[in-house]
Amino acid sequence: MTEEIASTTEEVATDVVIEPTTETTLLSAEAPEAPAEIEYTDFTYPEGTVVDETIQDAFKTAAKEAGLTQAQAQHLTDMGGLMRAKVMADHQAAQAQVYTDWAEQSRSDKEFGGAKMDENLAIASKAINAFATPELKALLDQTGIGNHPEMIRAFYRAGKAMSEDNLVPGGKGPAATSSLADRLYPQ
Repeated sequence: MTEEIASTTEEVATDVVIEPTTETTLLSAEAPEAPAEIEYTDFTYPEGTVVDETIQDAFKTAAKEAGLTQAQAQHLTDMGGLMRAKVMADHQAAQAQVYTDWAEQSRSDKEFGGAKMDENLAIASKAINAFATPELKALLDQTGIGNHPEMIRAFYRAGKAMSEDNLVPGGKGPAATSSLADRLYPQ
């Protein structure tokens, strides 16, 4: 098989002939002409964009090396902003889908979901209120992890463990079969 590939490659390679159409070819060893020295003014960015000076300087250097005009470099900057906005929107949509999936998983969970979901969430909330610091509560809310089924399960179990004991109603004791004296002083 390897010999067939080698012979096919040799045949293809001998059939291809590249002839330059101009005096200078793209594969020429000569360096391209250096562009005129370009000094870029500051680029405009969407409102609220924080500009990293190191990245901007690297971009200016790359734009100079590519021989871009101020307008061309600004166009690339604008395209970068559009790409950033698209990536952020896609990320937010994906994160929203994750939260939706967690909520669905929680609603259908066999341990705490279903018809008693609200009642079981109240039990979990009791544990959160008893043990979680304000910082932990904020973290659970800010990251959305508080809606993850495993987080709910952990606090639900903690809430159940700390809930008040149920009173077991007393019943009649065993019937006395002997007198008190017989029980105190068995023979």
